Amino acid sequence: MRSAAEAELAKTRGGVVLADEVYADADAAWRALEEILGDDEWFFDAAQPGMVDAAVFAYAHLVLHLQWEGRAEAAATVVRTCKGLVEHERRVRELCGW
Repeated sequence: MRSAAEAELAKTRGGVVLADEVYADADAAWRALEEILGDDEWFFDAAQPGMVDAAVFAYAHLVLHLQWEGRAEAAATVVRTCKGLVEHERRVRELCGW
């Protein structure tokens, strides 16, 4: 699976995968998700969580609750600064009874 992911990244980056660029893209993606969520409880101001909420939760939960080292820890710190996403992750956990 890792090889497949690296191959896909290499296609979009001219055959070269640079960790700093991947982390920068991830940081931008988290910040974009934070902006899209805004002050809403669920994505797209839905009355209840949907597929996007589930997908964002899955990644946010891992980033927020696993132990990271080095550059990966810095990336996790970016997610922690996205207060709306942190609260969103908490809401989904509570909804699931975790």
